[in-house]
Amino acid sequence: METYFECCTDVPMDEVRVILSSSKDGIGPRDAKARLARAIVTLYHGAKAADAAEKEFTNVFSEGNVPKNVPECRAKKGTLLIDALVAAGLVSSKSEARRLITQKGIELNNKVIQKVDLEVADGIVQIGKRRFLRLTVR
Repeated sequence: METYFECCTDVPMDEVRVILSSSKDGIGPRDAKARLARAIVTLYHGAKAADAAEKEFTNVFSEGNVPKNVPECRAKKGTLLIDALVAAGLVSSKSEARRLITQKGIELNNKVIQKVDLEVADGIVQIGKRRFLRLTVR
C-alpha cells in the first residue's frame, strides 16, 4: 500500500509510514485501506465525493444494507429466477445460477433461495456480498 500512497496521493511519506506501521501508533489494515481510498477520492473527485463514498461503503459493507444504486430488471410473471438473473447479467449462465442456489449464495428479500425452479418475485436479489438486483414482476 505504501506505493499506492506514494503514487496516488499527496499524503506525506512520514505520515504514510505511521499509517502503515504495526506499532500502537499505526492503524489497522482495514483503516489504512479506508484512508488510502479517501485520499484518492478526495484528490480526484473532491471532499464531498469522498464523504459520500465512505458513507455508502459503510452503509453497504459494515451495516449490511442495500446500496443506493441497484440495477433494475423487469421480468414477466412466471419467469424463472435463474432466467432473470442471466438476462440481467448478474450471472453468466443458468448453471452458475443453479450452483449458487445450491451453495446458498443467492438471497431474495433477505431470504436464502433454496429452490432452483423458483419464479421471480418483486424485491431485491443479492448474490454474495456485492452483487444486487432490484426485480420487478409485470
